[in-house]
Amino acid sequence: MFGELLIKYNYWIYAVLLTLGFYGMMTKNNLMKKLIAMNVFQWAVIFYFISIGAKRGGNVP
Repeated sequence: MFGELLIKYNYWIYAVLLTLGFYGMMTKNNLMKKLIAMNVFQWAVIFYFISIGAKRGGNVP
């Protein structure tokens, strides 16, 4: 079971980034810090979408 969790380590990293970004957006009062947290949240979502769309052995059409 632990081996299955390690195979999908990138999803765990995205979940941590998503949580940190959401936490930063909700708790910080400084607008620049909120903007940085929103950027972290956005990158976590973008990396997640890229990782679920990746195919092993796929070719460019």
